[in-house]
Amino acid sequence: MVIEVLSSELIDQIAAGEVIENPSAVIKELVENAIDAGADDIEIDLVDSGLTSIKIIDNGCGISSDDLLKAPLRHATSKIKNFNDLYSINTMGFRGEALASIFSVAKTKIISKHCDSTETFEVNSNDISVIVPSSCSKSTTIVVEDLFYKTPARRKYLKSNTLELKSVVDIVNRFEVFYHNVKITLKNNDKILVNKPKFSNKSDNLIYVLGKDLKGNLMEFDESSNGIRVYGFIGKPTSISYSFRKNQYFFVNGRFIKSKLLRDAVYEGMRNTLMVGRHPFFVLCVDIDPEIVDVNIHPTKVEIKFENELEIFEFMKSAVIKQFETQENFKEFDEVPKEYDLDLTSKVDVVRDYSSGDKITLNDLVEEKKREQKGVSKYYTSEKQQNFEVNEDEVIYEKIDSSKDEKIENLINSNELVEEEIEKGVLWEELSDYKIIGQLNKTYIMVETPKELLLVDQHVAEEKFYFEQFKKQIIDDEKSAPTQMLIKSEIIHLTNSEMLGFEENKQSLSSVGFEVEKFGDNEVIVRGVPVSVRRNILNATDLKDMLYDVVVNKKIKCVEDEKFSKVASMACRIAIMAGDELTMSQMRRMIENLRTLKQPFNCPHGRPTFLRYNFYELEKKFKRVV
Repeated sequence: MVIEVLSSELIDQIAAGEVIENPSAVIKELVENAIDAGADDIEIDLVDSGLTSIKIIDNGCGISSDDLLKAPLRHATSKIKNFNDLYSINTMGFRGEALASIFSVAKTKIISKHCDSTETFEVNSNDISVIVPSSCSKSTTIVVEDLFYKTPARRKYLKSNTLELKSVVDIVNRFEVFYHNVKITLKNNDKILVNKPKFSNKSDNLIYVLGKDLKGNLMEFDESSNGIRVYGFIGKPTSISYSFRKNQYFFVNGRFIKSKLLRDAVYEGMRNTLMVGRHPFFVLCVDIDPEIVDVNIHPTKVEIKFENELEIFEFMKSAVIKQFETQENFKEFDEVPKEYDLDLTSKVDVVRDYSSGDKITLNDLVEEKKREQKGVSKYYTSEKQQNFEVNEDEVIYEKIDSSKDEKIENLINSNELVEEEIEKGVLWEELSDYKIIGQLNKTYIMVETPKELLLVDQHVAEEKFYFEQFKKQIIDDEKSAPTQMLIKSEIIHLTNSEMLGFEENKQSLSSVGFEVEKFGDNEVIVRGVPVSVRRNILNATDLKDMLYDVVVNKKIKCVEDEKFSKVASMACRIAIMAGDELTMSQMRRMIENLRTLKQPFNCPHGRPTFLRYNFYELEKKFKRVV
């Protein structure tokens, strides 16, 4: 085979394939250029979803006649000048590839007038070495026609007009969400699809773009530390959550990105405020020193890499947690559930035992729960426990000091907590003046305040209080994770890459309760594992999976989940149940306990503690006000 030097035209078309995949990619690149040029009014006009024609008009600073000749050239850019600039990027574009790529695969022309000039010039793809006088309504107009006309093979891989238009709308939506102060218009075949005006603030902008249901249900915050700023909005989980992921946006230095790291941090921060199986709403922005983030790892710049991922993760997580400790998160009482409150899974009021033909009511379930608390169980009989067999190849443990388990059981059995100085929670002032009306259906406490009526779930309220107390005593105060020693040490083989990761993270392994050390070139010997997950480790494969989780994620998720689950279970077991009749003093003690909590609005499983009914809304229902 003979090595050939490719022509410039073929090189441009190959490179264009990495940047320009479809009409939405063209629009993304051109809108980013308009924003970099300072535009606050951007019009996007499509014909046939952009397959026939794309026209973008903006009122930015424009392009001078000299720069217009350079604009279509590959790697011609005004954003960077030397190598060091790659590590301090503050603009959307910087590579100088977008216009060159578009010019190479479509009939393209740029008409522009610089803000310091009265003359307008045009350059087009027929001859990029010549500019001619022209005219335009605003500073810059870019027209892209017959996308991929030079590469028919690429065009046949495009989707239908409807799907391509959907992709365009999704891209434009990202710009709408972040740029509240930019007017954006999108038309397709003369039909207006987007007509977003400029807004003075981000919250009004989000309500306009993503729906009126957000009004009154957004938690705004702004946190900064060590040169990192996180700001934006999270939807109140008691009012806005979804059965699948949607309306989740991250922007880093103004650029929309997809980041599993940041998403996991948000979910971790909302662990005990979000119902199981539900997903939150958030629009979160991160401002960070450009020198510690690499935006040059993906052709479309939708993925980035942070220099210190663990620091970013922990800061995002703590920032989210802080919001739920400082802001109210009441669930409003609505007569008709809104769309975002609906759970699409099937629900019934009665559980039927088809084997016996009997109905099990809610009260039966409550009584069953009480019997379990007293040690009575219908299922786990001693006979069934005697038939339990242990696999021969499981990991064998030494007997350990059970003081931790005894501490847990003592807390449960004694129903006593360590008395500490009373703390003032987020509702300390809000509930400084209240009156308990009574108990409703032996399940809810009715509380009147000067502004509203609150319904408090008695089980959730007490469960939440005990959870926070147990968490403080068992998890937060635990200095180092206890270790369960193995009777027979396990030798684990690692790849070269895994071994390097192990060497880097030995301290992390020790901090969560592992006793492990290097045993050979590509082997480690495990002599002990964290106590809280010993039941999850049955063989060498389980051990390796858990070691890998520490090496990759800097933590063991199941270690944290096991602790969280145990504390939540303890709180649930000793809390007053639905159906228990309460005295006035018991109800008052519950409300006073809630006043001391930093985040009293949900139980550990995400169920709401309160329902709120505003007196003004009540008067409207009775037509006392119009």
